[in-house]
Amino acid sequence: MPDPIPTTPAAVSGRSLTVLAAATGLAVLIAVTILAATGALAPITPALFDPGALVRWGRPIARTLHDLAAAATIGLLVVGTFLVPPARGQRADALEGDRLRLVRASAVAARCWFGAALAVALLTAGDATGSPLSAPGFLSLASSFWTQTELGQTLVAICLGAALTAIGATLARTVIGAAWAAALSLVTLVPLALGGHAAGSLDHGNSVDSLLLHLVGVCLWVGGLAVLLVFGRGLGDRLPVVAARYSTLAGWSFVLVAVSGLVNAYLRLGGLQNLTSTYGVLVIGKAAALVVLGAAGWVHRRATVPGLGGGAPKNHWFARLASVEVVVMAATMGLAVALARSAHRWSRWSPMPPPRCSATRRRPRSR
Repeated sequence: MPDPIPTTPAAVSGRSLTVLAAATGLAVLIAVTILAATGALAPITPALFDPGALVRWGRPIARTLHDLAAAATIGLLVVGTFLVPPARGQRADALEGDRLRLVRASAVAARCWFGAALAVALLTAGDATGSPLSAPGFLSLASSFWTQTELGQTLVAICLGAALTAIGATLARTVIGAAWAAALSLVTLVPLALGGHAAGSLDHGNSVDSLLLHLVGVCLWVGGLAVLLVFGRGLGDRLPVVAARYSTLAGWSFVLVAVSGLVNAYLRLGGLQNLTSTYGVLVIGKAAALVVLGAAGWVHRRATVPGLGGGAPKNHWFARLASVEVVVMAATMGLAVALARSAHRWSRWSPMPPPRCSATRRRPRSR
């Protein structure tokens, strides 16, 4: 049986857990509010094409929780495997102490990721087929969607990847085993990029590649900071080393997120003249949040990280700034969910197009 996760007060910060809970709620609220304001959650007319309120409202909520759980899983695995140095007397390849605690916590996050991925797959099937979850024959339609369409197969692959990541993180006994679980969690982002809003762009290859790099950067950046916020107190005198290593990783992640985001947004918009559209306004909002996060990261690198370990006041300032960053990051991820949903009202995988406004006249048969 896997070793249990320590739950001592020094291991986990209760105040930080409250911050994460508030950030998660804010992310969901932003995603739902923006989609409701833009009409993306309004009932579809005629009702024949409407999958119901549960699907329309539940899908963005499930997707937001899915993205946050994925970032938490990857952050816990990467920090626990690669950034936390072994304690005194431990072997370099030993999965013990703080390393073990973080990897086992990633297994819990991966289970949440798997559950959210299942919910996304179910709700997306209802959205794509235009069928409520309670409709007769829905499971048959959903099964056909999951097995016969590219998007459906992508969602199944994400569920499988999250499940395998949870199993790997649960069974890992060495650092190498945890590294394999971390690699698997990053590989699971590939089908996520293939099924993302960039997959429908005209420049399919560059759009998918840029979105994949964007997802990797976001998960490493957001997930890593959340880990430091929640588990930093338990790292003790090793916190400055871990924070310095994370600061370097976060810097490269910021560059990756910024460049890939610009490329992906340009490919989706098709030109600067479309910045006034709903999609363009959301892109501007996400870019503004990225600038704020970049500035906060610069303050971390120049001021708070070098001062870690110098006393409680300096550590307290690091926790405060990290809390603000995590909240802004979660809000940005909620904005990203709204961005993906508003990219197109009708999915290109839908079994039928939206109804025409006027009837077409039948052409006469030629003699």
